[in-house]
Amino acid sequence: MNGLKLLIFLLSLFLAPIPTLSSEEKREAIIVTADQLEHQTEKHLVTVQGNVVVEYAGVILRTDSAELDTVSGDIKAFGNVQLIEKNSTINADSLEMNLQTLSGNIYNANGVIISTFYLTGKKITWYGKEKFVLEEGSFTSCPGPNPDWIFKTPRSEIRMEDIAIFRGVSFWVKGVPTLYLPYFIIPAKTKRSSG
Repeated sequence: MNGLKLLIFLLSLFLAPIPTLSSEEKREAIIVTADQLEHQTEKHLVTVQGNVVVEYAGVILRTDSAELDTVSGDIKAFGNVQLIEKNSTINADSLEMNLQTLSGNIYNANGVIISTFYLTGKKITWYGKEKFVLEEGSFTSCPGPNPDWIFKTPRSEIRMEDIAIFRGVSFWVKGVPTLYLPYFIIPAKTKRSSG
């Protein structure tokens, strides 16, 4: 066990300098813990399995198994994926993302964003912390498995602290479809604004 802790410590030191960050930006270590860890130095690849936890820049990823490219920061996670960042938690089957940019794809996902918006999606594409696109998904601010209202849409774009754009949206109230709109825009703000 002490050998594994030492390996994790050395791995975090090895992963600390990420080439695409400018010298002015703070460099943070990628901390990886798991039951099994394999490092393929020539491929810059770390493969981990069993109780995997990856931490980077305030983001925590839990999963059954993962592959991490130590040069690019790209990670692929498989099985019982949970992505946690501040007041947001997404659960999914699998994930492909870049830890530096927080951009990537999450598959068969559901969760809560900023403790306010509950969503599901066959595929969720993240563009950093500011924007994401839901495909074959749903979106509501009502908690629980049976929300009072929900938007269901084949494709929607949510720009945090700005707007949510829905295409081909159906609006459901208490499990009953009540309205169909080919295009619909609503505010996607978590903070109150005046005016």
